[in-house]
Amino acid sequence: MAIPPTKPTLRLMKRDMRTSILFTFVLSCAICVALSILMGWHIYLVTSGQTTIQFYSNQAQRREEKSKGGAW
Repeated sequence: MAIPPTKPTLRLMKRDMRTSILFTFVLSCAICVALSILMGWHIYLVTSGQTTIQFYSNQAQRREEKSKGGAW
């Protein structure tokens, strides 16, 4: 036969449950922010008609031309 939990044990269980829910909420928010940033990045790439590799190579060429005084 199981012994029913005492009141201090129930308080600890509620506190642990709140902590778990808060941790899960914060973790979910962080993942949501990261995915939103990645989604925005990919939307920018699609609308500008570039791949990730093209973006970085264009950026390098732009930097090189700027150092020479040219326009890219």
